[in-house]
Amino acid sequence: MFSQTLVAVPGSRERLLEAFLQVWSDLELVEARGEFWTYRDVCQWCQPRSWYLGGDSAGDTKALYQDGRWAVLVDFSTQLADDGDELGFLSEVFGQVAVASVDGPRSATRFEVYERGYLRREILGERGRVATRGMPLPLEATLDMSRFYMAQLEHVWCSLGMRSFFEDPKGPFLGVHVVGRSEALGSGRKAWWKFW
Repeated sequence: MFSQTLVAVPGSRERLLEAFLQVWSDLELVEARGEFWTYRDVCQWCQPRSWYLGGDSAGDTKALYQDGRWAVLVDFSTQLADDGDELGFLSEVFGQVAVASVDGPRSATRFEVYERGYLRREILGERGRVATRGMPLPLEATLDMSRFYMAQLEHVWCSLGMRSFFEDPKGPFLGVHVVGRSEALGSGRKAWWKFW
């Protein structure tokens, strides 16, 4: 089943990587590698280095790419979506952060926008149920909010000016391998989709 989180900021992928490592200070950079020209290539590099992707490493990997004015970080673990404080801090650096996440096995989707340190909007959908926080965004005007799943997530993501959430992104890519400074990765954190 498909599971993935994308974190996007207006700016460059190099600046996003720098800010990511500052904001998530419990993570230590092991290796950064680029340029991967295809999504498949960066995923093949990430897989053996990530516990979340079935690799032997206790660490985690991320992929970064540029989508127009947006720098996008691919979080294969989907754990960053839980880090509201850090996402808020990241939005202080860039002015805005957009987060889109899918947990296929749970039939759950999530969309968030942070601005200048605060969560502006959150939409959570799980198995036909929808929960929201914050004021609706203009890009929601044409959505039927009685349901929020893949088509609705795709609509709001693309409305921000980014390519499809569900298609392989275009390169070049930067691959990043990180480990928790205090063995924090995979440590029983509550999954974001458990909101009921």
